[in-house]
Amino acid sequence: MAALPFSTRRPFSSPCFILCFLLGFVAGLFPFAHRHLHLDLDLRHLPLADPPPAAPTQRALVRPPPTTTLIVVTPTRARPLQAYYLHRLAHTLRLVPQPLLWLVVDRGAATRETAALLRGCGLMYRHLPSQSHRDAPGARRTRPEHPAARGLRQRNAALDHIEHHRIHGLVYFADEDNVYSLDLFDQLRGIRSFGTWPVAMLGVGKSKTLVEGPVCDNSQVVGWHTNERTKRQRRFHVNTSGFAFNSSMLWDADKRARQAWNYIRLLDTVRDGFQATTFIEQLVEDETHMEGIPTGCSKIMNVNLRLEDKHLVYPKEWQMTENLDVLIPL
Repeated sequence: MAALPFSTRRPFSSPCFILCFLLGFVAGLFPFAHRHLHLDLDLRHLPLADPPPAAPTQRALVRPPPTTTLIVVTPTRARPLQAYYLHRLAHTLRLVPQPLLWLVVDRGAATRETAALLRGCGLMYRHLPSQSHRDAPGARRTRPEHPAARGLRQRNAALDHIEHHRIHGLVYFADEDNVYSLDLFDQLRGIRSFGTWPVAMLGVGKSKTLVEGPVCDNSQVVGWHTNERTKRQRRFHVNTSGFAFNSSMLWDADKRARQAWNYIRLLDTVRDGFQATTFIEQLVEDETHMEGIPTGCSKIMNVNLRLEDKHLVYPKEWQMTENLDVLIPL
């Protein structure tokens, strides 16, 4: 029998064998490495197109905090519905973004009733007294004090405090018995010098609503809403709660119309109903120096209800000491 030819090629040196060996080796290691394989793939930087912009996070949606301080001036007096009015206004102001300073001015001396109401209001406040006309040195008056004059002296006491301490911000006269929208306080922070807006009020007999304030073309005041013929002689038909101004106008003559006047206050020597317009005439020269808010002055942001409570009674210091008998049923 003839012998088979002997091959001199080594079986392990074949390229096919080496390739099959490597594939088998990798396949054997795959069950141990597949758990970590996706981590490497995520870390690779592939030349892909730019990803779409990420959705804004909750932090990006938060508006930056306001920087202009709102100085809200509120005259008050001890009366049956004082607690209701002050609490209602305090709840509204607590919803306004800070910084906000609430100046609450009592009629005459600061009362303990008002102080007790303000302690739990949750706001930065200052409780101020005011000098009534009867307490003023040499004061003589032949007719009863008008309600507008009472609020006038309280507002002047607040202006004295603001100017004395150089409190920078936007001054706004907010009576306690009015109703205010939160949008009003947002709009106030956009005022640079002097701003005004229309105010709604209940007419005589509470049967209809009247509007008093500016007519605007965008933010420019071009006219006035007026419904009372007896007051058409007023230069500016603005409600006391229908304007706000920069506090620096009180002591900086370059920022107001009457630069020669060193004492800018509400006047008690003018006819009733003219206190607001004569005060504004000390700050601005004409409508070109006013800013109408909001754009077009097309929104009512506060309402004057003109509520009266003079026939109601209330306990002194809000405490009852009599008629506290308890009936226990048998």
